[in-house]
Amino acid sequence: MPTRHGGRVVKIASVVLALICVPMSHAQDGDALDEIRAEMARLREENARIRGELDRMNRARDPELDRLMRAQIGMAVDAAMAQVQSEEQMTAGWNDGFFLASEDGKFSMELGALVQFRFIHAHRPNPLRAVQDPDLNNWENRWGFEFARTDLLVRGHLYRPELQYFLNLGITREEPGLVNGLGFIKDLWLSYDFQNDWRVRIGQFKIHHSREESTPSSAQLAVERTLLNEALNLGRTQGIELTWSRPRDVLTFTTGDGASDPSADNGLGFYVAPNDGTLPSMLNRNALKRDVEWFAALRWERLMYGSWSQFSDMTSPMGSAPAAMFGVSIHGQKGESTKVPTANRDESRWASFAADISWEFGGSSAMLAGMYGYIDSGGFQDQYHIYGISAQYARYWAPKWEWFARYDWAELYGQNYNNEPDSIGNGGTVGYFAQSDSGVLALGVNHYMDGHNFKWTTDLNFTIDQTDDLFYSNVAGILKDGEDGQQMVLRSQLQLSF
Repeated sequence: MPTRHGGRVVKIASVVLALICVPMSHAQDGDALDEIRAEMARLREENARIRGELDRMNRARDPELDRLMRAQIGMAVDAAMAQVQSEEQMTAGWNDGFFLASEDGKFSMELGALVQFRFIHAHRPNPLRAVQDPDLNNWENRWGFEFARTDLLVRGHLYRPELQYFLNLGITREEPGLVNGLGFIKDLWLSYDFQNDWRVRIGQFKIHHSREESTPSSAQLAVERTLLNEALNLGRTQGIELTWSRPRDVLTFTTGDGASDPSADNGLGFYVAPNDGTLPSMLNRNALKRDVEWFAALRWERLMYGSWSQFSDMTSPMGSAPAAMFGVSIHGQKGESTKVPTANRDESRWASFAADISWEFGGSSAMLAGMYGYIDSGGFQDQYHIYGISAQYARYWAPKWEWFARYDWAELYGQNYNNEPDSIGNGGTVGYFAQSDSGVLALGVNHYMDGHNFKWTTDLNFTIDQTDDLFYSNVAGILKDGEDGQQMVLRSQLQLSF
């Protein structure tokens, strides 16, 4: 019996506990829901309070203050827009030079200038007496100042950026054949870039033959170019130039009224018929004036590495990238005959060759060049071979200071027909002669106060041998002297360009 009653007690206790626990669990879930409902109610009250505060602040804000703030914001926006529009439509100003431009961008003009003011002291131990200009040749030591170059430069585009123009108006210094202080046109040309690797240029311009001559005088290392270049460069012509450009190659072909005679500036005139004294100059010539039967010049340049822009001058500033370029060119022309019956030919024939290689090392630079010219002077019955080499090296020792060394050597070898042979080479007597050779060593320094725009250059030049008719240069300050005359010429130049 007791056992039976004990089992019933256990069962009853279990039921009672179950009835108690189930309501307790439901009660706990109900408490959690109540808490969530209370929190949501509190958040709704807080949200209502914040909205009420914002409404109160909006009602309290001063309408006049709102108006002023809106006006100030509008004025700031208008000023910003006006500035942007003025920059887009600016028609005049300064950007590394003065410029003018139309609002639609069809026309532009940039104004620039080049001024080179020099001091020259020349020592010649063996001057020529009473030859050429006695004021120059009767003295062992001469010194003075001059404006070597004074140029006004105008460039820009017409109708579209592809159609470019350039004008170089120079003021002459005292040189043979020129009027001192006269303004004249050195360069005047139009060019069109077809945007497909081709470019054409017409007008009056320098013939692209040697890198030294093609590089502007403002971007040279020394005060003046080498005597080799002065003897063999092709100068300017009036004609047409066609250029084909690729990323690593540039080919330039030129034809026109013929090359200028560099030796004519020295009163010699190797390259031209002697009975036409006006022939050497190709500046502003009459189209029907006697000049050449044909003329052609071709130059090929190869960029081995670096960029083309690095070779726009002769220097390589510290920190610039390495670069190298090679160039080679050929030229030929035949002078026009007078058509007057003569015993011998009266037209000249002229051919030339030039090659150069340039390096830039980022703080130093070098160039090696060679030139050759063959001249059959027609009426003179002379044939000349002129050739030479030049080498230069420059190095920076500070960001704005650079020293350089340069040497050039040239020689003339000739042969004279006392009696001209016939068409198959029979007959005639020939005399051979070496007219001259010349060498110049230049040591100098550049101080780039503002790049080439404001630069001071000084060099000291030593001639190694006699300087005679072909190789002397008026603008370089190295004049003709006697046999074994060894000159020493100090040149110092201040340059301003923009």
